[in-house]
Amino acid sequence: MLRGRVADSFGKPVVGAVVEPFGCKNDQSRWWGRMPGVDPLAITNLNGEFVVTSEQPAIAFDLRVSARGLATRLFLLAPTG
Repeated sequence: MLRGRVADSFGKPVVGAVVEPFGCKNDQSRWWGRMPGVDPLAITNLNGEFVVTSEQPAIAFDLRVSARGLATRLFLLAPTG
């Protein structure tokens, strides 16, 4: 499970941001693209919070975060736990 919070440059929560995992790493391998058993996306709540879950143990996810009016940002190997 990966929990996070999306905030703007002023530290205010971004509501409705789309968080998409596009890569994953576990103990044995690292891969990109289709990830069976991993949430395809998460949408931030009123506090800018989101959760991405995986059926299989994962150490980290690569994430693409996009929100209306803000630049898309990539986060590589965001740790789970």
